[in-house]
Amino acid sequence: MGLFSYLLVNFYSQRVYTVKAAIKTFVFARISDLFMFGAFILTLLVFHTTDLTAVFIQMPFKVSYYVLVLGWQFQLLSVLSFALATAGAIKGAQFFSHV
Repeated sequence: MGLFSYLLVNFYSQRVYTVKAAIKTFVFARISDLFMFGAFILTLLVFHTTDLTAVFIQMPFKVSYYVLVLGWQFQLLSVLSFALATAGAIKGAQFFSHV
């Protein structure tokens, strides 16, 4: 999607501003993919599946499950929610990324 976003923004244009905007779109699409991939890997490591039905069934048992990141403890549901919401916000509207 990042490549197609780059091509869409930079379609038949050679102005410097549009080239910079196309590169910014591509980079932020990659950052969004990184958050989405992180949520996917965390879901796979904790729940051992990516089936949402199984994840929703197991979630009440993982409410007190914490993720340790660089010495800080974060609740699993908060980390997953933050990663998916940030990925959607960046990918959907380039939110928080206006430079």
